[in-house]
Amino acid sequence: MIPASYPTSYVTANGDVAMVVELITSTSGLTAWVDYLPVKFTVLDSDPVNRFSNDGTLLVDELLSTSGLVAGVDYLKVYEDLSATIPWSTDTAGYIPVYKQNDYTIDNLATETGYNLLQESGYLLQLD
Repeated sequence: MIPASYPTSYVTANGDVAMVVELITSTSGLTAWVDYLPVKFTVLDSDPVNRFSNDGTLLVDELLSTSGLVAGVDYLKVYEDLSATIPWSTDTAGYIPVYKQNDYTIDNLATETGYNLLQESGYLLQLD
């Protein structure tokens, strides 16, 4: 497990965490790396999860609602920047590679990667 200095939720029984995010669709009036983080979604099978290496990616837990939550404290705003070209760089062409943990209501039997299912609250869903 990596030490996290951003809002996280546990997504697996073995201690993996996900960065809690709100995916925004417009950056009008916003500044990258100040008001939001530019990201690109990757494929989990080909990238190490929660590793900051060049081929690494961060696991994210996307919120469906931010009602009652505070940006920067409870979650981070992210924007998928398809024009970004440099992973793990904070310059104008930089982005953070991320992988979105599947919503538990979608393909909820696909646990072959060892990840447990999530409820939207971020708590583990216990299957008996």
